[in-house]
Amino acid sequence: MSLVMKAFRVYWGYLAIAALIVSWGRGAAPAVIVVLSLAVFVFAGFQAPALCGAVNRNGTYCRENASGLLMGCHRRHHRLQKLKMIVLRHRAGTVSGHI
Repeated sequence: MSLVMKAFRVYWGYLAIAALIVSWGRGAAPAVIVVLSLAVFVFAGFQAPALCGAVNRNGTYCRENASGLLMGCHRRHHRLQKLKMIVLRHRAGTVSGHI
């Protein structure tokens, strides 16, 4: 696989963000804006490069690479912990505050 295709596969969401901003500014059809918004949500939630941010046993936060803001790193417990923090409303602020 070429380097360009690999980069596109990883960072396609940034193109979707740019297209969303341009189409919104030019008054595109609502269907286009909805589709691009959905694409940006999927990219940010499940694929964008980010830090894990789950709480470790010693109270620090995990600094491993994660895929998206909703997912944790390669450790299964961290994925479950981040999803649990999002579902439980009283801890939802800790997810966004440490990412």
